[in-house]
Amino acid sequence: MEKLTENDKTYKLNIEGTPFSSERTTYRPGEKVVVYFSMIATDTDYSFWSDDVSFQQDYKVSQGYIFTFGMPEHDVTLHFSARNSMIREIR
Repeated sequence: MEKLTENDKTYKLNIEGTPFSSERTTYRPGEKVVVYFSMIATDTDYSFWSDDVSFQQDYKVSQGYIFTFGMPEHDVTLHFSARNSMIREIR
């Protein structure tokens, strides 16, 4: 069995079961990660976050939201929430 070196170690991008998509799900530390979120609905406010990684967020009409970051030396999970902005809250 071939032994992995530190340069071969990869970490997981956790986005399964969500509207996120990425070219791959595992990355080496320091590799550029690009994630897309293309499920965009009008009259909806979106929030995106990760518990432990900072990312750059952009938007292109043809692709939706685009997130980029360097993979740290641990797994990363991206989260989102969506809220209908047309519903009036009554207090």
